[in-house]
Amino acid sequence: MQLSFQQVRWSMMVTLSMALLISFFHRFAIGVVAEDLQSELVLSAAMLSNLGAAYFYVYGLLQLPVGFFIDGFGPRRLTLVGMVLAAVGSFLFAAAPGYAMALMGRILVTVGVSGIFLSALKIQSVWFEARYFSLLAGLLSSVGNLGGVLAQAPLAAAAAAWGWRTVFMGLGLISLGAAAAIALLVHDRPESKQFTPIHPYKKADRQSLLNGLQQVVKNRFTWFALFGFAGLMGANMAVGGVWGVSYLSHVHGFSRETAAGLMLWMTLGLLLGSPLVGYAAGRMGRVRPLISGGSTIALVIYVLLWWAPTMPTWLWSVTFLILGLSAITFILCFTSTKEANPLAYSGIATSVVNFGAFLISALISLLMGAALDRTWDGTIVGSSPVYDLSSYRTAFGILLAFNVVGWLCTFFLYEQKRSTPGRTGQRRGR
Repeated sequence: MQLSFQQVRWSMMVTLSMALLISFFHRFAIGVVAEDLQSELVLSAAMLSNLGAAYFYVYGLLQLPVGFFIDGFGPRRLTLVGMVLAAVGSFLFAAAPGYAMALMGRILVTVGVSGIFLSALKIQSVWFEARYFSLLAGLLSSVGNLGGVLAQAPLAAAAAAWGWRTVFMGLGLISLGAAAAIALLVHDRPESKQFTPIHPYKKADRQSLLNGLQQVVKNRFTWFALFGFAGLMGANMAVGGVWGVSYLSHVHGFSRETAAGLMLWMTLGLLLGSPLVGYAAGRMGRVRPLISGGSTIALVIYVLLWWAPTMPTWLWSVTFLILGLSAITFILCFTSTKEANPLAYSGIATSVVNFGAFLISALISLLMGAALDRTWDGTIVGSSPVYDLSSYRTAFGILLAFNVVGWLCTFFLYEQKRSTPGRTGQRRGR
């Protein structure tokens, strides 16, 4: 049966969205199974932070080469090989007897999923009209954050029922299924399926790409966007991806399942906020007020976490929901970056911001882990280290320092006055 143009392109977006969901699941999963990992693999806080931060370091370092690879060889090859690597990494992580193999598995997973988001954007830009861009970007972000939702309370329940090793073994099998779907359904360009291209384009040569990279790096607005993005996302990843569940358990006495449920509210905020923020930016025609406002609210909440007041469970839920809704405004830093740089180099510009932000996010998590280890009083419960409020205040002080820098940078982002976008473009193909 011959699929229509509409069926082909939407099936590709669904397939890549599922791959992105797997990517986000891995990003958040360490925090929920942190105590199991520390107990079974005999990990210090620094080792656990390394497992969490490895995702951000490797992912960030690969953003620039991934962008060049996508433009040179196409997203289909990258995502197909990537999901196979992610499967192998999941299997290694599930079978790890100690820290070394767990770290190797984590790195392989990250190498595999590092090109999923940029590949989906490439497919989107080639196969869809311009009027779909904002809608698809918001939906991609929402599906990705759904992976983060599944990596909170659902993962905690699954790990309690079957064990964390079984969960990651199953995730490896799902990744192989995603690789098979990519092989069958994803195509780089409409021409490869005998469809008329919507946006004919020529591949950029090496020299023009290098010149574009130099121009982007010299632009001060690129750096404001990078640090604004990193300050918001880095704090969010440190809390949601590594230390949030442990903090709520150690400082506020919640069970691991309850703590994971509270963190779920933050991820839900990210999921729901992605399309809402994109819609609001389109209606306003501006991004800077949204980013600055969101980062201000997030900063207040991180100060609240540092202060660590006693609150009822429902109020913690509301707090983390608001944190997710406000922190997701960091996605608008990509809009500012694109506007601040020539359109021809927008892909390079966003990859530079993504690259730097992930490295800084990893640094935040590593420094927090080192601070917890340095201030730990030696308390152990059930073979896992437990940190007191004083230790967490030191760690959250580091998070706040980076967050304040990012917050300040949001007030200096480049912004071009835009009108509400109309419906442009014309569907082609059969």
